[in-house]
Amino acid sequence: MSQSKFTGLLLVASVLAFGCSGSGSGEPGLDNGTEQPRECGSVLNPTCEATACALPTGGYGLCHLDSKLNCVCGDKDEVTDDPCISINNPQCEAKDCTTEDGLGGKCSKHDSGLCYCNPSEEDPVDRDPCGEKLNPECKAENCKTSSGEEGICKLDDEKCICDKKEIVDPDKDPCGETLNESCEPSECDLESGEKGVCQLDGDECVCGEAPMEDPCGAINQTCEPNECDLDDGTKGVCQVDGDECVCGEAPLEDPCGAINQTCEPNECDLDDGTKGVCQVDGDECVCGEAPLEDPCGAINQTCEPNECTLEGNRPGNCELVDQECTCVAHFIPPDPCGEELNPQCTAQECTLPGGEAGKCKDVEGDCTCVAETELDPCGDVLNPTCSPNDCLTNTGEEGSCMNVGVGAATCACRRVVAVNPCGTQANPECRADNCQLPGGEAGKCQDVEGNCTCVAETELDPCGDVLNPSCSRKNCLTATGEAGKCKLMQHIGGGRDCSCKANPPRDTCGEQGNTCEALPCLTNEGAAGTCQASNDGICSCNPLDCSGGGAVCLELGWPKTCGGHWVCNNNQCNAICDVTECGDGQCKPEEGETVSSCPADCCATNADCA
Repeated sequence: MSQSKFTGLLLVASVLAFGCSGSGSGEPGLDNGTEQPRECGSVLNPTCEATACALPTGGYGLCHLDSKLNCVCGDKDEVTDDPCISINNPQCEAKDCTTEDGLGGKCSKHDSGLCYCNPSEEDPVDRDPCGEKLNPECKAENCKTSSGEEGICKLDDEKCICDKKEIVDPDKDPCGETLNESCEPSECDLESGEKGVCQLDGDECVCGEAPMEDPCGAINQTCEPNECDLDDGTKGVCQVDGDECVCGEAPLEDPCGAINQTCEPNECDLDDGTKGVCQVDGDECVCGEAPLEDPCGAINQTCEPNECTLEGNRPGNCELVDQECTCVAHFIPPDPCGEELNPQCTAQECTLPGGEAGKCKDVEGDCTCVAETELDPCGDVLNPTCSPNDCLTNTGEEGSCMNVGVGAATCACRRVVAVNPCGTQANPECRADNCQLPGGEAGKCQDVEGNCTCVAETELDPCGDVLNPSCSRKNCLTATGEAGKCKLMQHIGGGRDCSCKANPPRDTCGEQGNTCEALPCLTNEGAAGTCQASNDGICSCNPLDCSGGGAVCLELGWPKTCGGHWVCNNNQCNAICDVTECGDGQCKPEEGETVSSCPADCCATNADCA
């Protein structure tokens, strides 16, 4: 087939293949609005038929769809080699293809029926100069537009695209020969839209990034007194030296001068030698008198919260009120120890000036906030030695101060557990010790069915109204512990009551008859003795002579049923009942206590005295 015939066939096939009806939902739309030759434009070629067109170079080409579904004029050889055109791929199989940007893709069928190179398949090499891999910051790099024209990367709606380069009018270019023949560092616009300065790039004057590191350089065209670094590392200010803006020493001697561009209220020296502050006078920053008496005045240009004083010497702080620096009173919370909130001066919680917690307390007539340590009866202030002072526990119970913890013990208030006088620890023998019933009534310890229990004294008295309302002659013990019988007694002042009358001494010797063994006995006066027969044969009790010492009495058998001790009186051993002394837990032979007279104190165990 001749070359001319092949070309004709190709044109017919291309026209059929590229007939399209527009874009569909979810895929790129047909865009004929690009600046293309009229042959590929939306007016003459709305369906992007493969008609002849003029390339930008002036050569001959064919209209075709690019990967973005734009109808463009391409080189005819490249178009005929496209694996996605109808004549090469009538079924639009997913063949490998390359987009105009050099990206890999696959032939895909658009919903209009057109077959095009879809760059959606990932290309192992990103060749797009405006792509994320090569240009993540979207710098103004050179690139090719979809129409093959020279372009530059730029952001468009947050997407980096290759846009056609704008032709700068040389007569309006701040870096061009017309306006800037000597390439002065004039301000200009970079391709990215940011500001730059004109600078030489080889022999060409171009717009480049401004050297921001030099505050007195090109960025500072009017040589404003910006702060800068001197060669010795100290700070200086930009200033004109001849025709050049350089970094010079800051006129520190003038705190209101160039170093103080915003006229901060720096301290300065007035002509009379007194101190003042920098303040604006018209358009000039000058040193003026400082109204030191007003901490919220000119001395406080930024209205710092300085302390100030209101009428009546009330304290306050400077605050900005309606654009004016004013002295505003402190908020003073109500005093929990004051007369208004606490007229009775109860122990309300309060805070000391230093922030320490305290309690309200009457101190010499004034209700004052006092530190809790000064109120604590177990604290270091009131009780440094941790004496067992009365106190209240955290739950409000009565207690006593005591050391708690191991090692470095802490003095604290703990509830005192009373010792049971009838308990096993305090009273294992269940002596008739004094005790107190739950209702506060006095009682005595008594064995009740094997348990040592505190019983009311009225319930123990066999001559009392409870146990003996008719005062019958029941066995009893006198107040001194002697055995006796209940008897109705007449009082001298009138009235009668049922009391315990001691039994007469037992006639131990008379009961013996003619045998008269030397048994222990009591005389009619209650003195200890031994039975001895008289000359007429009568067995009677002769008092024992203890003139040789009290030890003689200790050897005697105890003649009474009560507990007590021996007393040598007038050389006679007298048995004295004394339940108070006999029962204190201490055996005292020197006071006449023996195993027989006081087993409660002198027997180590019950077996010792059995």
